[in-house]
Amino acid sequence: MTKLLQQALAATEALSPDMQDELARQILAFTARESEVYQLSEEELAALDEADRGGFASDDEVAALWTKAGP
Repeated sequence: MTKLLQQALAATEALSPDMQDELARQILAFTARESEVYQLSEEELAALDEADRGGFASDDEVAALWTKAGP
């Protein structure tokens, strides 16, 4: 544990029990998010596969479209 975190936790001793519990819930929620690994959806995986196959317009094609259609 870092010194700063130790100082922060020591400062919480002056808080009411309800505030201490709320802070504890916030810390637990924060640490739970840190350990989560985002899982790509099937749609996102398919989009990545399409990008790998070159299934998107090139920069030149996009520029040509903007030139023709305008912003």
